[in-house]
Amino acid sequence: MITRTRLLAALLLVGAPAAARPQPYDPRLRWLTLETPHFQLHYYAGEEALARRTAGALERAHELMQPFLPWDPGRTQVVLADNSDDENGSATPFPYNTIRLIGTPPDSLSELNDYSDWLLSLSAHEYTHILHLGRVSGIPAGIDAILGPIWLPNAMVPSWLSEGLAVLHESGPGHGRNASALFDMYARAMVTEGGLFPLPEVSNLPLDWPLGTTWYLLGGRFLSFLCERYGPGAIAAFVDEQGRWVWPFAIGVVAEHHFGGKDFQDLWREFAAELAARYAAQLADVRSRPVTAPNWLTRRGAQVLHPRWAPDGSFIAYWDEGLDGPQGLRRVTAEGQDLGLAAEVNADGTFALRSPREAIVAIADYYDYYWFYGDLYRLDLETGRRERLTRGERATEPDVLPGGEFVAYVARVGPGEMALKRLWLSTGRTEVLFRRAGSQVYHPSISPDGRRIAFELQADGRRDIVVWEAGCVAWVTNDDAIDTGPSWMPDGRLLFSSDRSGIYDVYVFDPASPDAFALPEPAPPAPLSVPEPATFLSLVPPLLAPAEPLALAPRAPVPVVPGRVRQVTNSEMGALEPEPSPDGRRLAYVSYSRAGYDLAWAPIDESTWTEARPAGPRPAGITYDESPEYPSHPYDPLPTLRPFYWLPTFGWDAAGFTLGALTSGADVVGLHSWALTLSWSFGTASPVYDLAYVGSWLRTPLVADSNRYVAYAPGLTGVLEEVWTPLRVSVLAPVRELYETMTLSFGWSGTFFRAINPPPGALPLRNGFRSMVSGSVSYSDARQFVNSISNVMGIQATLAGGLTSPALGSDYNYALAQAAFNGYLRVPWTEQVVLALHLSVGTSQGDFGGQVPFSLGGVPPPNVAQVLLTALGFAQTGAQPDQLRGYPEGIFTGSHLTSGTLELRFPIVAPQWGISTWPVYLRRISGALFVDSGIAWVPVPEYAWWQRVRLGAGGEARFELVVGFVLPLVVRVGIGQGLGAPFAPGHPHDPYAETELYVTLGDAF
Repeated sequence: MITRTRLLAALLLVGAPAAARPQPYDPRLRWLTLETPHFQLHYYAGEEALARRTAGALERAHELMQPFLPWDPGRTQVVLADNSDDENGSATPFPYNTIRLIGTPPDSLSELNDYSDWLLSLSAHEYTHILHLGRVSGIPAGIDAILGPIWLPNAMVPSWLSEGLAVLHESGPGHGRNASALFDMYARAMVTEGGLFPLPEVSNLPLDWPLGTTWYLLGGRFLSFLCERYGPGAIAAFVDEQGRWVWPFAIGVVAEHHFGGKDFQDLWREFAAELAARYAAQLADVRSRPVTAPNWLTRRGAQVLHPRWAPDGSFIAYWDEGLDGPQGLRRVTAEGQDLGLAAEVNADGTFALRSPREAIVAIADYYDYYWFYGDLYRLDLETGRRERLTRGERATEPDVLPGGEFVAYVARVGPGEMALKRLWLSTGRTEVLFRRAGSQVYHPSISPDGRRIAFELQADGRRDIVVWEAGCVAWVTNDDAIDTGPSWMPDGRLLFSSDRSGIYDVYVFDPASPDAFALPEPAPPAPLSVPEPATFLSLVPPLLAPAEPLALAPRAPVPVVPGRVRQVTNSEMGALEPEPSPDGRRLAYVSYSRAGYDLAWAPIDESTWTEARPAGPRPAGITYDESPEYPSHPYDPLPTLRPFYWLPTFGWDAAGFTLGALTSGADVVGLHSWALTLSWSFGTASPVYDLAYVGSWLRTPLVADSNRYVAYAPGLTGVLEEVWTPLRVSVLAPVRELYETMTLSFGWSGTFFRAINPPPGALPLRNGFRSMVSGSVSYSDARQFVNSISNVMGIQATLAGGLTSPALGSDYNYALAQAAFNGYLRVPWTEQVVLALHLSVGTSQGDFGGQVPFSLGGVPPPNVAQVLLTALGFAQTGAQPDQLRGYPEGIFTGSHLTSGTLELRFPIVAPQWGISTWPVYLRRISGALFVDSGIAWVPVPEYAWWQRVRLGAGGEARFELVVGFVLPLVVRVGIGQGLGAPFAPGHPHDPYAETELYVTLGDAF
């Protein structure tokens, strides 16, 4: 049942960005606030240097963006936390301007890997959202002046538009996703291997690779296309007019006013033609030389990364994150024979092979509940057994010499800082080998003799391959290309991948002599500088024409290993992460197609290698004050805890029509959040309300609420009941892993029950006060994947109980307990056909005063709370509402309950159908056949409980919609037939059985 308390919890999540992730930050942190002219930057003790640098980046972003979107959004709240190894950020103008930044640099092959300064890119991207989404004027501004910022037309546009505008302005010239050869590879494969995704698919939630990344990939390029064709003023004018429209979904009409009289559908077709012409010319240049055609080892698509040869050459291991199953390490032979999943490995997945059976793997998971960190494990590929090697090290990208005694790896060693480290396997001792403030290191590779470590170094806006030996570091490459993924050949030469031609290909570095790497420790390179452009518009290289080059300041000399660079592959899409076989005869690498990344191989044939083209110049980044002197003070939650909006509400209770308002609030860090709905019940001429509070300042979150509502008295036709809970309070003790959660709760509630206008005479319903202590434990490891129509594996389980007694001050005296179980099993030899099982049992004993603890019946109609929870995607863990389809809603009541459902769920079609940029989109249709059983009963001598069990059966269609571009909504249309009580003596006719047609929202369980 969707309870009022859960509706209030949803309002907390809707009304307060900080509450959208319960307990997002460790409550032991001491928060501080930096005051800048345009931002309040909240950070915790230990992040001071990164916070000041972020403040400088934000103010620089404001300065550069103001000429493009010239309006003042007021003071923006920014929360900076280095609490995750997964780089990210978010921004919202509701209920107040808020930016959240995760203070960690991107990974080597992240979609964000093309950057000059990762922090400025992140800050500029998110601040663009504030200037765009919050831009409002005209009638919407008048509505917001009364209700708060609830009608924001620019925030109700497709994600490709909002994310594309931010990508357009996220970086300096020659950097960012619009300039990225990695992103260009995505677009090239899409356009040349099937054509650009249709605009309706891009406008909603795509099911095809690269999934939500499509918004950034095509949105950024499309906005650049519009900017080049119609000028920056046209985009700014579009944003301004869109912010005045009362109906926010008519973006195609607004586009016609600013982009040559064409709507977005016409512009999209022209954009597709421009891209096709561009990539045809690019591929013609590639094909002017012999092309390296990939010999595919896998065709799984999505993300197949990190190939590693077994030391004996018997297989190649790789990490797979597909669309149909769990992430993990898989193996394939050199001939392409799939050896299957060796071990499930969730998140990160970088690894190295110490032997054919043993891997050293980095796995990211929740650390101490609040922190998402990577650590190293020793993994047995035959048994899947793992042994932890580090704890809280924030370790990734390990490499190990076969049979070797140490592991080289990358570690995030402080807010925004990275280092090359070494772990001795025999002792567990770790040491820092290389660290440079403000620089990033990636992808270490140990030389065959164990003396040297090659790695990527991002410094001063450049990504080069460098080599470490005995405390000394020397540059192997020293240019403006992005050079990645170094790997040693058996003879001591270095392979790596580079985007120097505009397409990632494999290159080889031949040192001039065996001792060429033995160079003295270099002095740090001097920073680069270029004249700074006036606006962010000039930071975007044109999509379809070469950008005007910018002059580079000379780079300070660095110690460079003498040698020669040659091109090994000449690929049409890309070649990344080269890995030579132990015998030096084959090259395994990662290539790309429209379906995503896959593993390929090519023979190592020096006769096909060519001299490498020199890398073209890449402009340096934008400078800003990285240590501004802004004042700092302890964090105060009160200014952002007040209500910033309110909404009128209406509905019905058991007595009739209700009218009221709702509001909520949360401080920006998320220590406190609250929500309130207050309504007038016209049927009883009295107020009804819900008030809820979540306190995340405790190690165990505190949840409190109070409510009053009017309901039908149980078992009494026409009699109403007032249910008033002055206080319900509980504490939670959650346990969290990436795909496994458990929550324990314990609480107390006090509730008054009172019959309203009861008829004359005695009532079985007794007025009184219930003082109850309760507790529950819930567990879930249920999983679903991109192509899943529901959960396809795992279980959900809940055990809950309560006790009320005069000893607790209660007028009632009873105890109850309920257990529920959901299980999901993929049908063998299928990907997405699922058997789903739901079981629930409940029991109680004592004096209920007429209250009924359990009920069972057909599917209830949709209600406002259910719509809200379903649309916002809040998955419910453990027991869902018990249902017995084919019977009236709630028809069976009693002190005991048993319920069971078995469903066979199957996909039907994935039409991904929509019209242009209309805000309704049909993604998938699936079906289910079901059998329901159960009964809620009060024990009677003449019948055993199992003789009273009812059955129902039927089928339903499930329509997966997207509403408003981002809100998933599942509509279930079904028919259930009551089958009576088959175990009752004599099989009597069941007067309650019926044919039930229903339409409802959300999964059955």
